[in-house]
Amino acid sequence: MGFKIATLSAYVKPEAHLMQQTIHGALVTLCGILLASVLFVHELGSFYKLHRVTKMSVDLARRHALTINIDLTFPRVPCAGRVTETHQYSVTEYAQPVQRGYAPALDVHYDLSPIVMTINERPPSLLHFLVRICAVVGGAFAVTRMVDRWVDWLVRLVSGSR
Repeated sequence: MGFKIATLSAYVKPEAHLMQQTIHGALVTLCGILLASVLFVHELGSFYKLHRVTKMSVDLARRHALTINIDLTFPRVPCAGRVTETHQYSVTEYAQPVQRGYAPALDVHYDLSPIVMTINERPPSLLHFLVRICAVVGGAFAVTRMVDRWVDWLVRLVSGSR
């Protein structure tokens, strides 16, 4: 009877001049494949890495202050007043001349803060990986299509055909 199902297609058929194979089309296709491959390898590498979540919270279980006092006696106190700062801690030193009738002493007070840092490490889920792969593939196709249009526009502009 000669009736073909392809004639009922809902998609627009490309024109014949768009179906011709050209060098710039091949280059754009290779660049798209290379871009998709690099992004796929990157996403695959990030899938196998652990995902780290750092959360700081206040420990409400401790309700009393912890005080540590250390008393040391020295025959002389030779240091002058200065402030020494270290990583996450600060130390303040003060010196006072020893007067008659008083013994030199060193008072150390520690103030512990009730901050707890919780670090959870877990790999991303397979669904997250698949969503990112779909985003990479879709983005690579979109960029390839855009570059193909620009190259086609430039070729038509240079060759003078419209």
